[in-house]
Order: sequence, then C-alpha cells, then structure tokens
Amino acid sequence: MEQSNRKWWILVTVSLAVFMAMLDITIVNVALPEIQKKFSSNFSNLQWVLNGYTLVYAAMLLPVSKLGDIIGLKKVFLLGLSVFVIGSLTSGLASSHLWLNIFRGLQGIGGAAMMSLSLTIVTSSFPDKQRGLALGFWSGAVGLAISGGPLIGGALVDSLGWRSIFLINIPFGILAILLGIFFIQESNRNSNEKIDFFGFLLSTAMIFTMVLALIQKEMHENYSWIDWHILSLLSLSIVFFIAFLVAERKVKNPMIELSIFKKWFI
Repeated sequence: MEQSNRKWWILVTVSLAVFMAMLDITIVNVALPEIQKKFSSNFSNLQWVLNGYTLVYAAMLLPVSKLGDIIGLKKVFLLGLSVFVIGSLTSGLASSHLWLNIFRGLQGIGGAAMMSLSLTIVTSSFPDKQRGLALGFWSGAVGLAISGGPLIGGALVDSLGWRSIFLINIPFGILAILLGIFFIQESNRNSNEKIDFFGFLLSTAMIFTMVLALIQKEMHENYSWIDWHILSLLSLSIVFFIAFLVAERKVKNPMIELSIFKKWFI
C-alpha cells in the first residue's frame, strides 16, 4: 500500500485506540449506580472502579513510553491494545467489586501504552505539513471520548446493562489490533539501550504516590492538604522523585533525558 494511504489508516488506528482509552475514564460514571446494586458495594469501594484505572494509567505512562523506545513502538502499542482488550473482557465478566477494580487496573496498563505511544506513532508517520492536521484529528478523538462518555455510557447501560460499557471495547479493540498489525510500521529501536529496572520502579512509585495523594484528597472531603494522609503520600512522592534523579545520573541509559531538570536540580 502507498505510504500516502497508509499514514491515514495509521491515524484511524491510533485515534480509535485513544478514543477507547479516554472513553473508559468517563463512561464508567453513569454505570456506578448499577454496579453498586449488583455488588452491594459501599461508596468507597465504588470509587475505585474509577480511581483504579486512573491511578495505574498515570503510573505506567513513563515506563511504557520507555519500553516503546527500547522494544519498538509498534510492539508495545499492540501489546497495550491487547492488554486493554483483555482488561475490558475481564472487567465485563467480573464477579465482585474487588475483581472489577483489579481488572480496571489491567485496563489502565493497556490504556497508558496506547496513549503514550500514539502521538509518537502519528508524528513519525506524517510529514511536517500534514502533522498539524493529524494531531488535530487525534485531539478530536480524545475530546469526543471525554465529552461523549456519559452519553454513550448512559445509552449502553439503559439498553444492555453496565457490563456492556466494558464489553463494547472488545470488537473495536480487535479491529484496532488488526489495523495496527497491517498498517503501523515498526520503529527503529536502539539495540544498545537496556531497560533501567531501578529507574522503572522509582518513576512508577513516584507517580503512583503522587496521584494516590490527589485521589485520596478527592475521595475524603474531610481530608485537607495538610492532613497526614495527604502529606505523607506527597512527601513520599518527593523522596522517590529525588531518588529517581540521583539514580538516573548514575546509569548509562536513563529513563528520561535529565537535562530537562538541569536549571532546577542539576
């Protein structure tokens, strides 16, 4: 297939993927009352149906981006899509709120891979003159998912039940995987670069504790910003961040380019 046609199919593929990833942040809201009735969950457990996805999604953005550089954008993107589809299937079949929360976290891993690598795939597939149009299309898919999530979720829950908001991802996810296998070209990976496992753990812990602090603040109205629950998590996040910077200066292939912190820390 000609490159001029291939790039538009690549844009459709990644836009479909990011649409599903962002949709699963907003679509669940309208299904929470039905989920609560099904599992007789309290409000605290119910919130983790939303927060479990968001927390894992945020924590995995940096690690999966780095894996894409090392292993290859196409491989990690398609692996993320596959994990997302599996997470959607298992979420739709979950037998308790605990399993639903766990499977939502699995969805978050896949969503992070799809979102973090999609922009790189798009920008590398389009020439400079068409890149703005492609990124506008990508942004439109994200905006449509955010704004249309409650409407789509409401229609699905009313007609097919709450499990449908997860199971609907399966056919579209499989379609995106097939399109990605056929149209997305593998990027040039750096064969000399190795996975920085210590940096991987520190960066994940840093983002995890920071986002968890923000989630805890929103979940508990009686928590102030100076509450020890919030301060301890934020302090721990800062400790992980400093440890990450120190550790990354000592490795040959750091997770990120540390020069971006130079004016403040180095």
